[in-house]
Amino acid sequence: DDDDDDDDDDNNNSSTSSNRKRKRLMRLCAVSCMCLKFYSFAAYVALCFIDRRTTATALDNADDSAATVENGCIPKKNYSPPSSLLSDAMLLKGVERSRMCVSTVSTFTATNVDRVFKSVNEYMAGKSVKAILSFQEEILL
Repeated sequence: DDDDDDDDDDNNNSSTSSNRKRKRLMRLCAVSCMCLKFYSFAAYVALCFIDRRTTATALDNADDSAATVENGCIPKKNYSPPSSLLSDAMLLKGVERSRMCVSTVSTFTATNVDRVFKSVNEYMAGKSVKAILSFQEEILL
């Protein structure tokens, strides 16, 4: 009988160990997915800002005779983005917050995952990020 009890204890210990390993692996996968999605979105925000600045520079440098709207090279002088939700200041604030959050994520991913999750949650709850997401939804429709 005592041998049977020892076998049950071994099964419980291996089951507990297996559950811990599974939870650890699931958390690692969740962190990896979150990091990939966050870095992708931060890159998108930066590219939006670069596109906006490049378009503004092209418009400033183009005169009316050189603006060839027909071939799609340079938009009209009175061009405005598809949405008034995303001002230049709001986009710049989104880029600044992205940079700060990227720094936190890259610094603490291996040592303090809870801080990483908190930082990304606060970033995603920010006004500028919500405006960028609304802008993205609008242009995709």
